[in-house]
Amino acid sequence: MLLPDKQAVRSVLIGATICGATAVFLCGLLLSRLYLPGLLGEWFSLMVGVLTSPFIMEFSLVILGFVLILGINTWRRHREGDEFRYLEQVAQPAGLPDHAQWAIYQDQPLAAPEMGTLDFAEGALAAGDFQELARLLSDLDQMELNQPDVIRLRIGLAEGTGKADLAAALREKLR
Repeated sequence: MLLPDKQAVRSVLIGATICGATAVFLCGLLLSRLYLPGLLGEWFSLMVGVLTSPFIMEFSLVILGFVLILGINTWRRHREGDEFRYLEQVAQPAGLPDHAQWAIYQDQPLAAPEMGTLDFAEGALAAGDFQELARLLSDLDQMELNQPDVIRLRIGLAEGTGKADLAAALREKLR
């Protein structure tokens, strides 16, 4: 035997509660006109009679349903937060599956920082792309080549290309 999931049962219970509350409200409205005294009772009886006449009753139920839907949706949106989402789409490199081309964020993602030559050089060293690292280091001037971060990259390049004596000399220069 298949049992319904909790979400389906919850949805049915909410719908039944709304329909039941509406029925109780309308029956209470019809019965309450009998127990109100004086002019208020007569006016209320006249208004219930007008509201339950053909076309007006259907229209009033449509308006009541519309107000209920708006109220429930407003309450849900207040509880769950804004539905607005940010969609990030990346350029498609070769071999990237379709589901990995985009990401959905509830909050606005941070702006990507500007990457300099040093950042690209660190990435080339981490990826083991020594040709690209050598090309990036060749674009730097002599002042930049003597900075500690660049010397560390040069040490990594020397070790990666098998030049241990150059790596040792750069380590001495770094100290």
